[in-house]
Amino acid sequence: MGRGQRKAGPPTSKPRLPGESGGRAMAGILVDPCNGNVNVDMYPGPRASMCTRYKSRLTWTGSSSGNDTAFALAYHPAEGFLRFQNETGYTTAVTEASAGRWYRQDGLAPGNSYLNNILYVASRRAKAGCAGISWTGTELNRVGGIHMDLVNGGQLWEYLDTVSGGGGSATSIANMTGALSHTERTPKRETEITWAPGEGDRFMQTRGQASSLDYAEKNAFAMQTWIVILGTSFTAGAVSNIMVTLTSVVDSNWSQVSGIPQVQANVASPRQLVTDILAKLRQKDTMWYINSARKVGTLLAGLI
Repeated sequence: MGRGQRKAGPPTSKPRLPGESGGRAMAGILVDPCNGNVNVDMYPGPRASMCTRYKSRLTWTGSSSGNDTAFALAYHPAEGFLRFQNETGYTTAVTEASAGRWYRQDGLAPGNSYLNNILYVASRRAKAGCAGISWTGTELNRVGGIHMDLVNGGQLWEYLDTVSGGGGSATSIANMTGALSHTERTPKRETEITWAPGEGDRFMQTRGQASSLDYAEKNAFAMQTWIVILGTSFTAGAVSNIMVTLTSVVDSNWSQVSGIPQVQANVASPRQLVTDILAKLRQKDTMWYINSARKVGTLLAGLI
């Protein structure tokens, strides 16, 4: 070794605090919400009181007439479940051409009885989530097509009913299909779409608890990302063979009403921003969020 040269020492690294996450851990819960570690730091700032994974499964049901040939759903892991209905509810069939709006159906959302109860939860935000869809009928009778994508909340707000605080304009399923990137025949094996946080999803939200006028703040709603799934070209009544599985990973702060102390003493400082992780996932696969759990090895490769 020449004069003036120093021998390289062992690499140094910052000690990792409990719950602190590198990019691989953060990507792990985004890519595979059903199995990833929920105790990763996704957002900077005070940590939530708790983080929980919720799951629900439902068989799709249509109108009271049983003559639906199309359906639509929108899902946000922390904000709940929207269902597209025609203007007279379920009294007539919902078709691709039916004029209708989005309506809240929070009872179908995972963890609804807890997250929407102000006695338990003061605020919440989504960390990860996904929606899976599959055909439960026979192969001989399998019909229809599925269209899905991640959609900015502002695109939904305009067609959200006014009772839920939306714009109240009417549209149709046919008008919405062209905006969604992924299309396939109704799958026998479950097809899954994974949620990704929007710019506004890092903030703790209190909407969904006190009244039906939850989405009056259009700007906040527009900064969120929603999963949208549309079904088209079904034979009358065949939508009853659709199974939907919803998963959410949600940070929540306990309500003071319940008498449980709300602790936010620990501050998270993720080593990478979630926007950086999402950019890396898109570099690997522009449609990374479709069936991401099946390609988890490829998507996480190289992330630290």
